[in-house]
Amino acid sequence: MSDAASQTLYCGPGAGAGPTASSVLSDLIDLSRGSTPPALGFLPEAPCDLPALPVSQCQMSFYLRLRVADRPGVLSRITRILGDYEISIEALLQKDPEQGIATIVITTDRVVEERMDATIERLESSTDVLEAVIKIRIFSFGG
Repeated sequence: MSDAASQTLYCGPGAGAGPTASSVLSDLIDLSRGSTPPALGFLPEAPCDLPALPVSQCQMSFYLRLRVADRPGVLSRITRILGDYEISIEALLQKDPEQGIATIVITTDRVVEERMDATIERLESSTDVLEAVIKIRIFSFGG
């Protein structure tokens, strides 16, 4: 019971008298032997500066928005360019055209950004793509 949280319930290992006492005794024994756990679980010599991977080398999914000419074969040519760069499409949506311009939204599978940038450069050099491609990174920390 606390003023800020009102009543709380804790359950599972470590919440009862036995597991808690075992944990406290283990800590006391470690302290009596002169063994103290490192701060934040890191040994003092363990933290070190690691070189950061440039974002161009990071692998991630992307959201792409393309404004393209509304004519037959455009979607086929765009997906062929993605295929040429071995980029898989996770999802694709083509919105209804307005005034001869269609909007295509693509979500890709994971790919190295450097390759995505080369793909976008090629897409933008196409006469089918009318504006700069909008690219948004989709970071995923899962497998």
